[in-house]
Order: sequence, then C-alpha cells, then structure tokens
Amino acid sequence: MPINLNKIETCYLCGTPLSVPISKDHVPLLQIYAKEIRKMQNLNLLKFPVHDDCNKNFQHDEDYFVHTLFPLGKNSKSGESLLKENFTKRVSR
Repeated sequence: MPINLNKIETCYLCGTPLSVPISKDHVPLLQIYAKEIRKMQNLNLLKFPVHDDCNKNFQHDEDYFVHTLFPLGKNSKSGESLLKENFTKRVSR
C-alpha cells in the first residue's frame, strides 16, 4: 500500500503530532547522493513532513553520518563524486 504523504500527521523524527512550521525531510538522505549523481539520475526521493525544528536539529547527525561513511564508497562513481564534492567544500573554506 503506497504512503500518502499528505495524510501524515506525525513527525517521524520526534514522534509527536505535526504543527507549524513544517518542512520536508528527504528519505533517504539527499546528501548521500552527490550533486553530479543527482543531475544524472531522477532520484525521486520521498519527502516526509517534519517539524522545521526537528529537521534543523537532526542536520548535524545527518552530516556526521554522511561524512563518516562516504570514504567507504571511494571505488564507486557515487562515492568518488561525494569525495570530490566534500573535499572541495572543505578546501575552499
């Protein structure tokens, strides 16, 4: 049975009823796909409604997850693209 994202009433990040302000969270994480890969593929990721604060509060966890794991993909097109994209961001700071 498909998920009707318009009928979701609970924030999946905190488990409480949704209330404004609401934002959308990509599932799976958008940042595990390098921009180069997103341009080549139509990913069509799900976007779940979440509290805006929850989305912002979990951002550091998502960053840590991606930056910890992306070196493991170094022998793939996607992994190489992520390494290049993230290394370029770090060097340009």
